[in-house]
Amino acid sequence: AGAAMTTSTLYYLYASNNQASYAAGRLRASTVAPTTTAGVKYLGTSGNAMNWRFVGWVRTNGSTQLVDSATQRFVVSFYNRKKAALFSCPAYNDNNSPTTYTTTSTSFAAANGGTGSKLEFIANGEDAVNAKMNLAAVPDSLGRFVYAGIGVDSTSTPAQAVAITEYVATYSLSSACIYVYTPAEGYRELNLLVATNTGTLTVQADIARLGGTTDPAMTSIAAEVMI
Repeated sequence: AGAAMTTSTLYYLYASNNQASYAAGRLRASTVAPTTTAGVKYLGTSGNAMNWRFVGWVRTNGSTQLVDSATQRFVVSFYNRKKAALFSCPAYNDNNSPTTYTTTSTSFAAANGGTGSKLEFIANGEDAVNAKMNLAAVPDSLGRFVYAGIGVDSTSTPAQAVAITEYVATYSLSSACIYVYTPAEGYRELNLLVATNTGTLTVQADIARLGGTTDPAMTSIAAEVMI
């Protein structure tokens, strides 16, 4: 119809042939999902819709821009897929000095108050996603438990999680977990979640370079997706 895209919306991309009654030989976005005819995805199953072949997905951000970055994979091909990485280290500050943040939450919550804790992508419904969480934290007392996990389309319930406890006061604890799954087609997110059983938990975002050129990331979330 030639209408403008709206913000934060998933669109299906279609390429038309030279028989299309509108915008022949063009690429257009639609909120209408494709249907399959003879093993091929089209805008519809008859008439002019058969002149529009489905080729991929895009999702606009809050400014109606199309984004492909380390935290948002919003341009995805259906036919010419390639592997892409997602990564975020909440509160990371590359200043040759340790960076930390704290939480007192006794239930799972987004790390760093939710700032920088989310990875976003469009799933094609066919390929698996490889997600990994790394944790480095310092409880404020002996006997404290540290919880961390990967929230799949959730900021409060982990699909995979770890729990470790402090046996030596003020020592740093570290752990990791991996979660592999095949998400349903559409917009998806992965969230880094943390919690403690009581008291204050200090999470280590990064540490000093120790002779390197950048601060090593300590508590992070990463994934591999197909785009």
